[in-house]
Amino acid sequence: MPIGAISLVLGTAPAQNAPVPVRAVHERTLYREVSGVALPYQAIPQRNPPCDGNRHVVVVDIDADGDLDLVIEPNGWRGIRIMLNDGDGRFVEETATRIPVPPVPVNAWRICVGDIDGDGDLDIAAGTDQGGYAPRYLQGLVYINDGTAHFSDESAARLPLYANYSFSLNSVTAMADFDRDGDLDLVLGGGFPQANYDRSIRLLRNDGRGYFTFDPSATPVDRGASTSVSGHFFEYDIDGDGDMDIVGNRLGAGIALWLNDGTGRFSDGRYTRFSIPPSFSSQNVRAGDVDADGDLDLVATRAYNWTVPYLYLNDGRGYFTDVSASHVDARGLGDVGLRMADFDADGDLDFLTTIQTNSYTYPGGENLFLNDGTGHFTLDVEQRMFPR
Repeated sequence: MPIGAISLVLGTAPAQNAPVPVRAVHERTLYREVSGVALPYQAIPQRNPPCDGNRHVVVVDIDADGDLDLVIEPNGWRGIRIMLNDGDGRFVEETATRIPVPPVPVNAWRICVGDIDGDGDLDIAAGTDQGGYAPRYLQGLVYINDGTAHFSDESAARLPLYANYSFSLNSVTAMADFDRDGDLDLVLGGGFPQANYDRSIRLLRNDGRGYFTFDPSATPVDRGASTSVSGHFFEYDIDGDGDMDIVGNRLGAGIALWLNDGTGRFSDGRYTRFSIPPSFSSQNVRAGDVDADGDLDLVATRAYNWTVPYLYLNDGRGYFTDVSASHVDARGLGDVGLRMADFDADGDLDFLTTIQTNSYTYPGGENLFLNDGTGHFTLDVEQRMFPR
């Protein structure tokens, strides 16, 4: 794929029959071929390329003009980028005029988009991996929309100070109405377990006006025992009780599974909710109703290892059984990228993986696993959906 072109824009969403409380916009059910759409590009040194080296893209109508724009999380210390759709499917780089230049380089992780301050437009939040490293003192980013898609950096005013809790890396972020009071809250996490990390995740409650307060009673003190990295936090109602739980990858053995009691207080379900707790370090996790029984199942890829993806079926109450050996084609591989969607338009959820050999390169291409409608997946060996 040439630099400057998008071959496919992909997104996922919870199953249609899953409860959908107020939540952030970070992924959409959007599957359309856009190979001919050009992104802005200019020849500058490869150290800071304008259109490659991006970790995460949010597809959303950020300027409320009726078309879908791109909010981009680049690799490296390049902050957040915005590309606006001109209405004909061509994207214009608007970062310089829409996003303020930070006083120090910002390394944003896991962009979430939603109406943080309740004024009817879409704001932006993200984690960072620089908290505690002076002068990079913020544990997250909050950009407030003025209604015209011009943003002000209000991170310092709206987020609690780093000194309020001990944590220096927040590379995963989730945003949803976790306490069901009508506004969007934040959960921050990420990092490698260390003695000075008091907990794996932290809940920041929204006061309704977009100002956040750390609630130490909402999450367990576990010394980072169930920490996640690389932005892989997602909000789903895993146990079907009407509130938003959190699923993510996990350093060490297993999958990060945080269950909400309905008030925004979370318990760690990594050992209690799996018939046999996963023994691998997960790289990416997605939820969807793959067997059409009305609950959300889990697909996971293993970190730093090319292996067959893992599939866990939900019993309807948020308890999971590993059916990978019987339900997933052993010819397929998974590693870094993972997306769920109905790729072949037959009414069920398939999933796509990408293969990585070293940082930021994907020479292995894609592996597409097609669902037969019952949650059994076959590798698309003929590459019908993604021809090469």
